[in-house]
Amino acid sequence: MIRSYLEAVLTGNPNATPGTIGDAFSKAIQDFDKLLEDDLKAAIPENFESLSDEELQAAINDHATGGRVYTKVTRCMRGACSVITVIDPPKKNLWIVNLGDCEAGQYINRAGTSSKFTHMNSASTW
Repeated sequence: MIRSYLEAVLTGNPNATPGTIGDAFSKAIQDFDKLLEDDLKAAIPENFESLSDEELQAAINDHATGGRVYTKVTRCMRGACSVITVIDPPKKNLWIVNLGDCEAGQYINRAGTSSKFTHMNSASTW
């Protein structure tokens, strides 16, 4: 999904700015998250808030009928962890996209020294 968003930006504008590319990464992650949310909402009963615990458990634990709801619930509850790094061909811009319980750090070696890149922010504000 991230690749298709990036390709769409670059196909429409081969000289896209670093901010535009960062925005594409952010939008892809947000849209992916929304897809998971919408998929879950479509699978659970609309009146789930009024169900008893037993009724809700029966609706979620639908293994006997194929596990469609169970699969969608566990997909949302287990979370995701992903780190993606992209550098442009002239090596002037680096994007680090992280999703979930992960962080990315950049180590830069200049004149024999290393320093850890510790600034964590959204892709669109780097």
